[in-house]
Amino acid sequence: MKLPEISRATLRRWLAVLLALLLTLALLVLIPLLTHREPKQERRITERPSQASAAPVTTPAPVQHEMPDPTLPEENEELKALLNTFVEKHPGQWDIYVYNLTYGEFAGCSTQEDTPMVAASLIKLFIMGASFQQFKDGKLPYDETWPSIKKMIVTSDNFCANWLTIRLGEGQEAPGLEAVTAYAQSLGCKNTSMNRTMLDTTSGLENYTTAEEVALLFRLLYRYELVSPEYSADMLSYLKAQTINDRIPAGLPAGTVCAHKTGDLQNKCCADAGLIFSPGADYILSVINNNSADDKEAAAAIVELSAQLYQFFNPPAETAVPDASSST
Repeated sequence: MKLPEISRATLRRWLAVLLALLLTLALLVLIPLLTHREPKQERRITERPSQASAAPVTTPAPVQHEMPDPTLPEENEELKALLNTFVEKHPGQWDIYVYNLTYGEFAGCSTQEDTPMVAASLIKLFIMGASFQQFKDGKLPYDETWPSIKKMIVTSDNFCANWLTIRLGEGQEAPGLEAVTAYAQSLGCKNTSMNRTMLDTTSGLENYTTAEEVALLFRLLYRYELVSPEYSADMLSYLKAQTINDRIPAGLPAGTVCAHKTGDLQNKCCADAGLIFSPGADYILSVINNNSADDKEAAAAIVELSAQLYQFFNPPAETAVPDASSST
């Protein structure tokens, strides 16, 4: 059987189609090879996340206050006269310091000029500050020690105060006492010293401070500058939760916010110091009475002083007197 002849034109068309198919196949194979890249390896994280900070995570943000220049306080003569009148009415050994935080005014009155006063539990303010400073410096574990600080302030627990003092001294009492004194000195409190632990009745030693130096610590707290803003907020929260409220708070109107710490040592010290937040002004009252024959009378006198100072900074509004000539 004779095969049909294929024209040259048909043969050329078939060859063109075949070449086109071959070219297409070549492109399908070569293009991926020419454009292929190794996939970029995803970065693997091999480092562990950083550990959580030892600082409390629930600390409220510090409140910002418009403050006067603390280096330029002015003595208020009217306020000083009030303190002098109080001391004349209540004989005894008094050291009183008042600071108007809103306007930068102060007044002081002391019957024991240049003589430190027995501090009693006011020294716990400096134990608290020294402990928080060691938190910041990484020398004390926050989680293990903050409950003892809170109890030492809120209920004035002496055993917690002694335990903290020993921890500040790396397990030894004497270095702990020195650490508290050194911390007070670092704040500028040159007359404040811790010379014995709480409940020590055999050494014959006492702990000392002054009303003005305690007020200095509260000024730093108010400005959130004691150790750090976060730790200042913690310390203020403990002081506001104080459960011994028979002195400064007892002279204030109900609901007045007061962050304070008392001091008690039978017939040796009756004291209270703290921040009072009031509409007329925020102010510090720091008052120490030593060697009173009657601690209850001394406490009652502090209540009286607290009430007088609140009225001084928050005078009652004057009642307008109707003008008789305007009546018909």
